[in-house]
Parts: sequence; structure tokens; C-alpha cells
Amino acid sequence: MLDRGEITLHLWQCELELQITKIKLVEVLLEVYEHTCDPLESIRVLQIIADTMAVRPRVNLEATYFRDSYNSEIEVLQQRLELFRELVDLQRATEKAENEEVRRF
Repeated sequence: MLDRGEITLHLWQCELELQITKIKLVEVLLEVYEHTCDPLESIRVLQIIADTMAVRPRVNLEATYFRDSYNSEIEVLQQRLELFRELVDLQRATEKAENEEVRRF
């Protein structure tokens, strides 16, 4: 049996975790934006940032508790975060290798 206070606490905890995950993802996307030279690609990255900021969990009314919906959305955001981090790291490594090769000549 849950009371209103406990449900409110769970909701706040889930919302906090969702917002923190979104912040981390937006930070990585802002780094991508800072290094984007093409104007059209810059607009696309900005749209991805705006879409990320607008993400809300899709509440499944058939689930036993709302926490399931939040956990699913947080997991998706974390996977996107890992993907973008890996891409940024790969790009950095590639650029570093190219810069080292240019310095040799």
C-alpha cells in the first residue's frame, strides 16, 4: 500500500533522473554542435537538442506503476548518450591521428 507522499517522492525521483540524463545528453550534443562546420548540419544538431529537451516519458496505462515508463525512457536516453559519446570520441581520435600525420610532413 502506497500513500500519496510516497508516490510523489517516487515521481520526483524519476523526474529528477530523467532530467539529469537529458542534461548529460544535451551537453554531449552541444559539444557536437560546437564542432559542426556545415550550417545545415548545425541546424539538424540544434533540432536534435530541442527534441531531446522536449522528451517526456510515454506513460503506459497498462503497467503496474509509472516508474516502468520512466525507466524505459531513461534507458533509451542513456543509450543515445553512450552512442553520441562514442561517436565524439571516435571523431577526436580520427582527427588526432590525422593531425599527427600532418605534423610528420
